[in-house]
Amino acid sequence: MGNENLTHSEASSIFFWKTVDFIRDNKMRTLKLTLRKAAYFWHPLEITENKVVQHEKWFYAPLKYLPGFPWAMALFLGGSMFLAWDWRRGRLRGHSSLDETTLNRLLFIIFAFVFTYFASFIPFFANARSRVPLYGVMLLIGAYGVKRIWDFAVARQYGRMAAGAALFGGMFLISSVALTPYTPDHDRWHYDRADSYLREGKVEEAIAEARAMMALPERPMYYMPHRLGVAFVRLGRYEEAVPLLRAALSPDPAEQDPRYRQDVYYLLGVALAGTDRYEEAVEAYEAALRLNPDDARTYNNLGVIREKQGDLAAAERHYREAVRSSREFSLAYSNLGDLLGRMDRLDEAIAHLQRAAELAPDNADYHYNLARHLAMAGRNEEAAAHYETAIELRPEDPRPYNNLGWMAQEAGDVVEAERRYRQAVAANPVFALGWINLLKLLVQDNRLADAVAACDMAVAAVPRNRILWLSFAEILAKHEHQDKAIAEYRKALAAEPGNPVIMNNLAILLVAAEQWGEAEALYRQAIAIEPEYAPAHCNLGVLLQEQGRLEEAMQHFRAALAADPGNEFAKKRLAAIQAAAQ
Repeated sequence: MGNENLTHSEASSIFFWKTVDFIRDNKMRTLKLTLRKAAYFWHPLEITENKVVQHEKWFYAPLKYLPGFPWAMALFLGGSMFLAWDWRRGRLRGHSSLDETTLNRLLFIIFAFVFTYFASFIPFFANARSRVPLYGVMLLIGAYGVKRIWDFAVARQYGRMAAGAALFGGMFLISSVALTPYTPDHDRWHYDRADSYLREGKVEEAIAEARAMMALPERPMYYMPHRLGVAFVRLGRYEEAVPLLRAALSPDPAEQDPRYRQDVYYLLGVALAGTDRYEEAVEAYEAALRLNPDDARTYNNLGVIREKQGDLAAAERHYREAVRSSREFSLAYSNLGDLLGRMDRLDEAIAHLQRAAELAPDNADYHYNLARHLAMAGRNEEAAAHYETAIELRPEDPRPYNNLGWMAQEAGDVVEAERRYRQAVAANPVFALGWINLLKLLVQDNRLADAVAACDMAVAAVPRNRILWLSFAEILAKHEHQDKAIAEYRKALAAEPGNPVIMNNLAILLVAAEQWGEAEALYRQAIAIEPEYAPAHCNLGVLLQEQGRLEEAMQHFRAALAADPGNEFAKKRLAAIQAAAQ
């Protein structure tokens, strides 16, 4: 309507006059629709309202077997006929303590109420609950008919009793006939159930209902798949969202508001990108941009896709369109800054990352990314300040502590570096990089006991993490602490007895320690587990060559080349043995 602040009364007035115009221009159609609504009021099925009552009745066992509207209608019609019969013959007073005038007035009021109530609802929507207030009087009238049949039974007038029962049976059959066709909204029922499950956090049940809705032959109204699709996108259930969002789009674009279609295309792009269907996502995003060429969100998401695909020039172009479309879109500035950093354009990257941090000063990630790029540019004091801001905003994030530790270590401040690394692993005990950096620092500082203790703490925090053991063992070996390195590799192998990498690395150290028999056994065990593991073949080949077992050595060098045809080490070793044999 061009008025975002439209009130309810203003909206009602608009629709009122639209209705008046429709009635004036479509008199016969209005009459037909009115008669149809009147028939729906007495329909044997429960007409959909805010719930699909008929499907609720069919689905739930207690409701399924309870009497429905045709029973009440049959009683009302049958009782009305008994009343009319007795009234014409002057027999009503014999069945009531009221005088004739009062009784006639009471009956007139009851039937007038039924008629006027029914007539008052004709201009409005037909629905099941609108007839609920009539049930009481309908059953009251029906009770008179039941009472008269009972009177026949007491008087042993079995013929009249049977005729009365047949009358009620006939009225039930008539009441069960639909004067106008109506099919309860099966798709709406599944939608309502999915919506209810989502409100309760039962996502899998909601997905099952959404799939049932989409499997129906009739196409659901567009708002149903749209709302469910939006909900599933927010939950990260992109695979389930895609068909729903497609179904939310009409084949005829003229049927839907362009703003609605643009938003659906945008969400469809998000869902498709979430399932790694990038080219389809690009098509959806481009459709959204055709409807709104200034949608910064869409440009940003296109940039993300192109960056993932390695098309950095296209990614930059899209990110720049995003910040052009919205000068306040902090995420686009951050993404553009990260991209420019990848392209070694640090000054430009820092400028955009600073803008992101200015727009969203409470976003810890923006300060962290800005600090990272400042550090790469050698602006360590500024970097440290933004790392500290990131820590204040999100103290549980280990990355800023770790990077501050690295900066301190580079500056030669071992004490500060250790403090920061320990803060990192305290903030998040499963942060493996923080443990590895701490272990490197301690070994380089020749504090082996502290390093072993730290490694034990790390393994306790991150059970069965072979990266920690392998890294620690490699650090020890690099700094010529062979015995301790062997001990750490043995711990790692005990935790993962079937890991060929650990076996190979331990065997290398055992060869250096002249424990050739155990080393050979470990190489062979690694090869048995992973026959195409080229490093183990090469290392075993070297060991056998040094022992003069040349035929066996050549077999393993050939096996290494079969697994890795470009292995230059195996080629040279094999060529050397063959040349020496000539």
